[in-house]
Amino acid sequence: IFSSEGSTFALYLNRPAVSGVADPIFGHSVSFYLFTVPMLDVVAGWILALSVIVMLPAMVLSVADSTARFRGVSIGISFLLAAVAVQTYLSRFKLLTDDHSLFTGVTYVDDKVIAPALTLTAAALLLGSGIALLNVATGRIRNLIVAIAIPAATYAVAGVLIPAYETTFVVRPN
Repeated sequence: IFSSEGSTFALYLNRPAVSGVADPIFGHSVSFYLFTVPMLDVVAGWILALSVIVMLPAMVLSVADSTARFRGVSIGISFLLAAVAVQTYLSRFKLLTDDHSLFTGVTYVDDKVIAPALTLTAAALLLGSGIALLNVATGRIRNLIVAIAIPAATYAVAGVLIPAYETTFVVRPN
């Protein structure tokens, strides 16, 4: 698994020096998008896979041992929400290369609504991760539901409802 991504890490380690030109949306150089983002995507994918692998035994332990009181599941959910937060944050940068019917790049709605919504969702995921991690002390399922509900509600409002509302009122050329 690691050897298939060796070229990504080699390109990142041997990337050129950062030039003075930055994109107007996120303020990063071309080198960041060509070398750093692919490497971060690979690392984030590994972390997400590891978090799913950690989550499975934690769930089995929670079912098998009633004295565990969701402590292992709390750690697993915390790790999983943090990994999804990293993936969500990195997905903002992929907006720059989205194909549209007339052009490739960031639309007005992407810039003003989707990118901030992804940042807000990533922050909500990190908040949920923190709540799940604090639940290790109490072990209540109610806290785990809150830890998952906060990012889910944030995504539903900021990532689905608001962009749907914005795109219905954007005037499109014929």
